[in-house]
Parts: sequence; structure tokens; C-alpha cells
Amino acid sequence: MAYGLALFGDADGIRDGYGVATSDSLAVTFVAERELPQEWRMLRRRRRWPIASPSAFPLPMAVAAGEAHTPGPGQLVTLSAALTGVAALAARDRKRLQLGLPCEGAVDVDAPAGPRRHVHVSVFPEESTDRVTAPGVGGRSPVLEELRARVLALTDARHVFGRLLWSFFRDSQPSHVKENQCETALARFFDWAIYLAPAGGRTMAERAIKEAEDLSAGERAEYVRAAHPRVGFFRVEEVERDIGLTVLDLGSKDRLHVRERLGTRTLRPGNVLVGMLSQIDEQDYALGGGCQVYPEIDNPPQLPPRGPMHELPPAFESVMFGATTDWIQHAPLPVVREAYEEFGEALHATGDRLPPYLELQDMIAKAEGPLDVFRALNVNWWTENEFEVMGAFLMRIWNSTPRAELGGKSPDEMARKAAPGRNRRKPGRRKR
Repeated sequence: MAYGLALFGDADGIRDGYGVATSDSLAVTFVAERELPQEWRMLRRRRRWPIASPSAFPLPMAVAAGEAHTPGPGQLVTLSAALTGVAALAARDRKRLQLGLPCEGAVDVDAPAGPRRHVHVSVFPEESTDRVTAPGVGGRSPVLEELRARVLALTDARHVFGRLLWSFFRDSQPSHVKENQCETALARFFDWAIYLAPAGGRTMAERAIKEAEDLSAGERAEYVRAAHPRVGFFRVEEVERDIGLTVLDLGSKDRLHVRERLGTRTLRPGNVLVGMLSQIDEQDYALGGGCQVYPEIDNPPQLPPRGPMHELPPAFESVMFGATTDWIQHAPLPVVREAYEEFGEALHATGDRLPPYLELQDMIAKAEGPLDVFRALNVNWWTENEFEVMGAFLMRIWNSTPRAELGGKSPDEMARKAAPGRNRRKPGRRKR
């Protein structure tokens, strides 16, 4: 799925303010960087243009008289002003937008070439009235919504999310996620990344609370309670239509009440929920995003058997959906090299450093074994899965790197020579 912004029709406010002409329409979409020509990817890395994630490379486009073409400098100024205006409104009215409410107003926009201007922006979410849930009648808690907004406002939030993708999916663009599963997969990821992932020793929710100086003691206590959810298997015991559920935590055997409206119309006693429950007041919980529903599970697996709570969602993603590092072993080497560089960029953006691909090959060529290379890496690994991803990259690159003791051949080449027709890697690439 591609996200972006499109400008249609009259744009007098922006056009008059910046002195540029608009075409019939202007748009920017965000696509996976791997879908671009190689020269574009190399140019971005060479000039160090920042992008939000490897799946969010911006592509501008203009349409005039039904023909698409590359926007000119003036059109890019108009598009940039519109994007800045929408971003400013979203930052100011984030809570209303998250609740699906319309909002509008004047915002200050810095022109790419010119003085600051006041631009009027209006946002009317599609079917907004259907998305609003009355407080106390199920749905997401205001405390959870506000805490999520504070997390997203952290200055390094996009860099932290970009790095945590590798721990949850073992990939920045997971091939195991089918198109119709994207929304729930991302919901699972964001809840894990915000509330559970040890991003440098503290979760993003804990960081957001620590940095919030405007909270009263009571509000802070509510936020702290919401920031430490339960994770596991929950069997539905009772269903009160449009009000909520009573569930049994199959791990602790606690009976919990969950505020929920829509789910009460489809869930039945005996169903098992796999995911996260966040406590929103003294007695009630709210369902986490992307909760999986199963007809029944008699003996739920322990994933991991006795591991920390934060390891369960990534382990479940691996066991149930196939989020593993197997693709690294089967992808062509050019794909592996680009993915390794993406992995390195994600770590670098959060204060750690991996050697570039060619430097890693030099380290491998001089090392007696893979463990020697690992010992030389000065990285503060956030999770075991992140360490696992690096191990998969290292072994794949190790086996493809020529070695002096093998007469200038790589371990892969020697294996193919010893067993023709066997041990060949399956051709393929990550699904897009």
C-alpha cells in the first residue's frame, strides 16, 4: 500500500502566497526504496538524503491535461508548502485527527524560498462520525491515545521504529506479510514497539512519560499503568454486547474486564485472544492493536517458554506468520548487500555503527571464524532478534566471501564444487 498526499483543483491560498503556478494536480507518494532504479538509491546514499524508512521514499508527480510528468521547481515548492501545512496541522491537532474528528485552521509555513506565511488548512476525515467511540463505551482509551501521541512526538521516534522493525519482522520490508494482513501486522508491531520493546534499555512509552513535564502526579500514575500492558493468551468467558468482555488470562489465571464495543458483536465465549491488554483504569482493560482471535486453544504454546514478556510478540510473529531470517539465506547477494546497508543505517540512526559491506568483507577475509568478527563489533544490541538478524547477515556474507586458505574461493563455491547440483541457493528475492 502506498501513502501520500494529492492536491486537486484550486490551490489559491498556497499559490498566491508563494508566487508559483500549480498544474491540474500535484501528488507525492511513498514507495519502497528497492523499487527505484539503482542509480536513484545510490544517489540518495551518496548525498545522505534522509527518508523516514526504507519503505517511504517520496515520489512527486504532476498531472496536467491527463498526462503525468515530473514536477518543475515551482510545483515542488507548492507541494512542499502543502506537506508542511498538513504536518503542522497534524502536530497541533493530533488528538482530534486520531479520533477521526474534522479540524481546520491557519498554520505557519516556512517557504523553501521566501518568508513564513499563514496557510489555512482543513481536514475532514472520511466517515469521521463512524470512527468516534464515546468514552466508557469501548474502544481505545483517551489515556492510551494521548500516550501514543506523546511517543510519536519523540524527536527520534521514526529512527527507533525503523530499527525495531528488524527485531519484530527480521526485515525492514517483511515478505511474510500478505497484502490483506498489512494493517493488523503494523498494529501488532506498533503496540510492541511502543509498550514492550527495550529500545536502548527503556520502552518508548516509558521515555515519553519521563520526558512529559506537564503531567500531574495523578495523570502520571495513569500513564505509568497504561504503559505496562499484559501480553499473552486470553480466553473469552463472557460477552456483553456493545459494552465489553470478561476474559481469563491463561497464564496468570486472572479474570479481567475488557472495554470493547465492536468486538462484542463477533467474539463468542471460548474464543482465545492472542496479544496485548492495556489497563486503562482500576478495573478495566483495552484490547491492543492487531489482537489475533482463534476459535479456541486448549493448550496455548508458551512463546518463549520462560522468556521476558517483550519477547512473546516477535516470537509469535515468527512461529505463526513466518517472520524469520530465512530470506537472507535465499536472497541474491545484491539484495543481501542492500538490505545489510539498510540494517546498518537503522542502527547508525540510533547511535550504533556496523561496518559497511565492503569493510565487513575485509574483516571476514582476515578473521579465523565468524565469532572473531562478532567480537570486533561495538554494538549495543537492543534485542536478541536484532542479534539474530546480524548473525544471519554475517553467515551469508561469510559464505560468499573468498578466503585465502580456500585458494581464493568462497565457502559457497567450494560447497558447490564438492557437490554439483546440490547446496545451491534458491534464486529469489523479498516479496514486495
